[in-house]
Amino acid sequence: MTAKALQDAPEQATPFRQREQLSGRALTIICITWSLFQLWIAADFPFYLSELTGLKLVFNGQEARQIHLAFGLGLGLLAYPAIHQLHPAIDRVIKYLLVAVGVSACLYLFLFKLDIANRAGLPNRFDLFFSLAGIACVAVAVYRSLGLPLLVVAGVFLLYVLFGDADYVPDAMRWKGASINKASWHFWMQT
Repeated sequence: MTAKALQDAPEQATPFRQREQLSGRALTIICITWSLFQLWIAADFPFYLSELTGLKLVFNGQEARQIHLAFGLGLGLLAYPAIHQLHPAIDRVIKYLLVAVGVSACLYLFLFKLDIANRAGLPNRFDLFFSLAGIACVAVAVYRSLGLPLLVVAGVFLLYVLFGDADYVPDAMRWKGASINKASWHFWMQT
């Protein structure tokens, strides 16, 4: 490749470059929106506006955490490529699908908080689906952003929770274990 071709290469619109522009715009929008949300929950203005309008514009700590998790998970999944060797169109679909599932799992906690509180420890099928989907999306985001070592450490602890009652676990570390339902409820629904 000549020097002139190398200089012109960045200006060519390749699929990878288009993908980065689209992800860059989405990342910028999410970051600005998250910053505005931070300012919103830190300010006194929502309290005054809520009194004036009668609308619920103030978020409690748990609601703020769930929305924060949605923003953070969306950024974590969107900022890094899904699979490096895939065609950019397929990679984009996987990336946005994971973002949609992860953010939906976070917002499920926010939107159905009263139903979840009324069930308290008795998850239904939707609770389990969104719990497992959320845990899987967090695992993918951890792998993409921090790498395999932290995912292995988290996986070891998750296996200990699920199989802590197995015979091969030393007596000093053995406990009764937890079912996948109980573990997913504890790890996700009590965020």
